[in-house]
Amino acid sequence: MTPAPGAVELSNGYWWIGSKQVADKFQCNPYLLVEGDEAVLFDPGSVLDFQEVKENLVSLISLDKVKYVVLHHQDPDLASSVPLFEAEGMHFTIVTHWRTWSQVRFYGVQSPSYLVDEHDYSLILATGRKLQFITTPYLHFPGAIVSYDRKAKILVSSDLFGAFQSKWALYADESYMEGMKAFHEHYMPSNDILRPVMEFLGSLNISMILPQHGSIIKDNPKLYIDALAGLDCGKMLGPMKAPERQASDFKSPFSRLLKRVSALFGADKAQAIAAKTEFSWNPDTGILKGDFSGGMALWDRLVEELSFALGHEGLSVLEPFIASLCEEYSLHRPPIYDFALKASRDAGENLSREVAKLKEMNEQLNLSATAAQRSLMMDPVTGLNNEAYFRTFIEEEVSMRLYSEGVEDYVLAVIGVDEGMSRIEYQYGPKEVEAILRGIGRIIQDTKRSSSIPFRLHGASFALWMPFILFHEASELCDGIRTKVEASKTFIEPVTVSIGLVALAEIREKTDPAEAGSTLSEIGIRRLRDAKKCGGNLICSTSEIVREVEAKARILVVDDDTVNADVIKTFLENADYTVAEARDGDEALKKIGEEGFDLIISELMLSKIDGFMLKESLSKRSGTKDIPFIILSHLKDESAVERAYRLGINYYLRKPFLLAELLGMVQNLVAPGAAR
Repeated sequence: MTPAPGAVELSNGYWWIGSKQVADKFQCNPYLLVEGDEAVLFDPGSVLDFQEVKENLVSLISLDKVKYVVLHHQDPDLASSVPLFEAEGMHFTIVTHWRTWSQVRFYGVQSPSYLVDEHDYSLILATGRKLQFITTPYLHFPGAIVSYDRKAKILVSSDLFGAFQSKWALYADESYMEGMKAFHEHYMPSNDILRPVMEFLGSLNISMILPQHGSIIKDNPKLYIDALAGLDCGKMLGPMKAPERQASDFKSPFSRLLKRVSALFGADKAQAIAAKTEFSWNPDTGILKGDFSGGMALWDRLVEELSFALGHEGLSVLEPFIASLCEEYSLHRPPIYDFALKASRDAGENLSREVAKLKEMNEQLNLSATAAQRSLMMDPVTGLNNEAYFRTFIEEEVSMRLYSEGVEDYVLAVIGVDEGMSRIEYQYGPKEVEAILRGIGRIIQDTKRSSSIPFRLHGASFALWMPFILFHEASELCDGIRTKVEASKTFIEPVTVSIGLVALAEIREKTDPAEAGSTLSEIGIRRLRDAKKCGGNLICSTSEIVREVEAKARILVVDDDTVNADVIKTFLENADYTVAEARDGDEALKKIGEEGFDLIISELMLSKIDGFMLKESLSKRSGTKDIPFIILSHLKDESAVERAYRLGINYYLRKPFLLAELLGMVQNLVAPGAAR
């Protein structure tokens, strides 16, 4: 792709992709990190500049490559465009602090979160590149963070190092310092809070600072860090007065005020204001000449001229600095503030009330949306997360954690009820089956750690995702679940569960991140089946356990012709296979979900669900899609064989057939190491 005119390459994969349409007053800077086949979008911007930011982004990389969106805080100037990106079909994870996430949700975002405070304040990309997040509390939001890329030596600094500017440029020049100080005097609460953060940032190896507002700092970042470390901000809270200053000395505060006006609004404005008050001011030397005998009246007149030239907005921007000068030089507060700002403050209070009303409405809408979203994710029987959510979750979570470092691991448990659920349903009805599933769900909930996430899968199976846990601890926890189920007296009949256990570390070195979630799930399901083959009521945590079992494969015969089914069952049992029967496709699906089989032999013409539809249903589930499948039928024509081939059916036998021929097919499909 050819970068859009607005996209600017910075360094080490970083791009500026902001809009220049709002650069005259309050510039916002979204950044993009392109790393391999994925990208990270930092502070994507507001609804006002969304279209231009999106065009810049797609000129560099397709929207589906953006895997993460980092929100350093929750303000609308950097976060309100997130729902618009979602509406474009983007699927990403929002990386932020929990305090920010609690506010960001009010924009109506649907994307999942990655809370940095729960992940060691770091994010490791698929290539192994690591982003470190640094908390900057109350600068200017309690949950504020900044991003540091140690490899690139780049700090994406959010509001820190932002500036007010009369003319915007991508890179900071010599006039940037005053605009930066003015910005921080407004937005940062005190030097006591700002200084420790600057001292920490000063200890890092930083070659470039990318602020959300203002310009990029690429020359001598340490100079700007030191300036903020010593900045006396939060003046509205009551600055300290320097007693050595004399109230009669007006030249110095006048000069400093004009210097600030020049930096924020341009040298021409500052010179014009000085001339209106009968002064001569040189912006190059900073020298101010004139008669200062007017004293306080002259001070008031100067600030009035500022108001006439810059309007209420300019006067508001200068308010913290003028308050600082008043305290420092024993000057009184100019009366113009009591008049000019009163109207704007009244309007602000009215606006605040309107915002509060809108926020209340938004909260109600958010609660409704959350309830609707939860209903789509929740299994109605157990109240656990459902299988559809499990598929999405495990794919995203495992791909994101695949290269995580540390002693603790991420472990998946796949839990399945051992045999007997079909008989219980037949004897007592479906409500008793649901009662058993709810009971097992409660045991899993009560036994798991608070950070673990349980799911109800299809049939009588469950999953438990356990992050930040040692493997032996996960095994002990699952054994507690198994023993509690076995000892429970609340079920209508005793039931037991088997568990397949797999750790992320087992697949880390040999799996593509895009396939990691399904690979982990399949191993867990396979180990669950192995545990059931060994008699059930146990935990299988290794793929080698099957080699210790002498019993041959478990086979399900699906046929509504009981005579034919019994003949096949007897023949295969005489060959030492374990065989179960199902009379139709619906019953077959239930048994496969509950018990697990190594081979399906099915008549094509079945009631409810025919043989082709049965195979198609199994192919849609990661745990059953690889079970070998043999079709039996009196019908065998070219179109039927073509459909069987497309569905991945292994053999198609036409009735009548030789049992010896069927046995040979079975042996080929279920023998150890058989190609399927």
